[in-house]
Amino acid sequence: MNLFTPAHGVRSFSVIPRSVWLLMVIALAGQLTLTLNQSEPIARAEDLPQAPALNLLRITSLNEPETLARLLMIHLQTFDYQSGVSVPFHNLDYAALESWLERAIALDPRSSYPLHAASRLYAEIDDPERRLRMIRLIHRHFIKHPNHHWPWMAHAVLITHHKLHDSEQALVYARQLATLPEPGTTPTWVSEMAIPILEDMGRFDEARATIRSLLETNTHLKPEERAFLEERYRSFAHR
Repeated sequence: MNLFTPAHGVRSFSVIPRSVWLLMVIALAGQLTLTLNQSEPIARAEDLPQAPALNLLRITSLNEPETLARLLMIHLQTFDYQSGVSVPFHNLDYAALESWLERAIALDPRSSYPLHAASRLYAEIDDPERRLRMIRLIHRHFIKHPNHHWPWMAHAVLITHHKLHDSEQALVYARQLATLPEPGTTPTWVSEMAIPILEDMGRFDEARATIRSLLETNTHLKPEERAFLEERYRSFAHR
């Protein structure tokens, strides 16, 4: 008996989605072409193309859009390591990068990984324009699905405040984080993100008002969280 039949507990190759097979063949062909035609390893970050049209990707997915979305992210994140040569993120074409992230999100709207990559990888470079592009991408999708995408928006608040030094915009984002997700969806610290921003801006009366509102309306506060907020409230009275 063939040891590779399903009777022996090994999945048949026929159950692998056709989209996976197709993309594996395309990737292998591309890799062979590069290997045969490239005498020295050269990686050009500016060669990152715009992502294919969404309609074409939907057809290519063969009814497996979530699988294709994952493969797009794998392709994107291996682009900075071409033929053994590492390419820094800040050399990437961020307009093209954004198009790949948008396609992955469109194919699998419930996936967290494209926005995780935007927040934790591509927004962490020391380039304000590129950072801002990633922050705006995260914000667009947070507004659409705040219950699902709040973790990446919370990180975007920190980047906006501490690295882009745009406290006003960080405050707007922090207040949206406190109100848009459904109650109980986020941990308590998310609803408190506006407080240190207001403190850094010297707007102590607004910080006190924010704390007072939390104390009066948040029924999920633990005793230690309530005590901490009450202490902060008293401390702002002397500023």
